[in-house]
Amino acid sequence: FLDAYRSGQDLHSRTAAEMFSVQIDNITKEQRAVAKTINFGLCYGMSSKGLSDRLNIPVEKAENFINQYFRAYPQVKNTLQTLGMKAVKNLYSITLGGRKRYFKQPDSFGGEKSLERKGRNTPIQGTCGDILKKAILYLMKDLEGYDAQIVNLIHDEIVLEVKAEQAETVKEAVKRCMVKAAADYIQSIPVEVDIKSGNTWRK
Repeated sequence: FLDAYRSGQDLHSRTAAEMFSVQIDNITKEQRAVAKTINFGLCYGMSSKGLSDRLNIPVEKAENFINQYFRAYPQVKNTLQTLGMKAVKNLYSITLGGRKRYFKQPDSFGGEKSLERKGRNTPIQGTCGDILKKAILYLMKDLEGYDAQIVNLIHDEIVLEVKAEQAETVKEAVKRCMVKAAADYIQSIPVEVDIKSGNTWRK
């Protein structure tokens, strides 16, 4: 993972190459799609049933894909398991920003498995939330003097309205603030920010 980020490789293609033991240039679209789904899904506690539903494949094949993934990235498996078991033991998870999310005792509905999924997910998504909030704080200061304002937040996106003639300058400010905020928590890999401008916001 770290090497892919540091070298600027496409993470999903690199993961597919590791999973299927092929050269990265020979990865098929289908193999990359599997790797991408797993890269995102496992961080959110996706099961083999969930993967089979997403890829429209048998559960047994989905289980095999997940096993291949963890053979390629054993430390990812260990990290996710550790995060999940800490949540079960402590009944809370902590983000890199120090925020705690408390959980109730496991009950018959979902039980420990549900708590483990939340425990794996919270430090990841919660830290993304930490970064975004820090970026907003930095950005509010940098926007002083510009005809620009934050109008919405969508997951890890900041949506702004800005005068057209100031758009390029504000885009640089947004990028600078988001990179700075991420670097407050993550020093081991470079942080990339994708910025788009237009007359309307859309996916």
